[in-house]
Amino acid sequence: MIKRITRGLALSLIIIISVMPVYSAGIKSPNTIQNLHYGEVLFNYFQGDYFTSITHLMAFQQLNRVENHKPDDELLLGGIQLAYGMHNEAGKRFAKILDENEDDAIKNRAYYYLAKISYQRGYLNTAEEYINKVKGAVHEDIFSDVKMLKSQIYLDTGDPNKAISSLDNWRAPKDYRSYALHNLGIAHIRSGNLDEGVSQLKKASRQKVRDDNLLNLRDKSNLVAGLTLLNNDPIKARDYLEHVSLDGIYSDISLLTMGWTYSEQGEYEKAL
Repeated sequence: MIKRITRGLALSLIIIISVMPVYSAGIKSPNTIQNLHYGEVLFNYFQGDYFTSITHLMAFQQLNRVENHKPDDELLLGGIQLAYGMHNEAGKRFAKILDENEDDAIKNRAYYYLAKISYQRGYLNTAEEYINKVKGAVHEDIFSDVKMLKSQIYLDTGDPNKAISSLDNWRAPKDYRSYALHNLGIAHIRSGNLDEGVSQLKKASRQKVRDDNLLNLRDKSNLVAGLTLLNNDPIKARDYLEHVSLDGIYSDISLLTMGWTYSEQGEYEKAL
């Protein structure tokens, strides 16, 4: 009875934890500068002063001082609006860009942002439609973001095999590697290939940690690997769970799961 309960709880936790998005990406913008006004906008943007960047950009647009940077100025403005949660305004801006431009690279950038808006608002089917429209030339500064968002959408719409295809054999840059390996691990687990899934999660958990986001991701990878192995190999599951930070956001679930590994072996005192 206890094993049946822990098996069900473990499965539920894997589903809950694994659907929490791990993909994270900032606003990206072209770097070519043809006038000082647009250079000032980009300077404020790269300094993290988005409010100054967006207000100056809108003012310069009214004064026709960034004409040499269309549609990059609109893409940047829409991206900042998206970061501020102004989904309706950003969505209208990207839709207008699609209507007014034929260049594949520009359209792909707009489709990516529209997919991101739809995903953030929970419109998964719409997000999938937009991300699947990204074809042909993709600017290098959003290529990795497109790959990660696509895999996350496929995972959340219940199509792990497509998520695997979108990430398999991709040599992700270091800023994306942990996220890609984690998503690949989740996708393999959901497709029924537990061994490969745990292997990818192990790789994700062994990547260098450079900030709190990556630390949380490492803990999450170890936790999901432990939950996956709980019923078939509780001792091996414990090896992963022991690597979860005690002061991290997954510590409580990890300690609970650790107790289950002892229960699976009849060591109830240790479980308590």
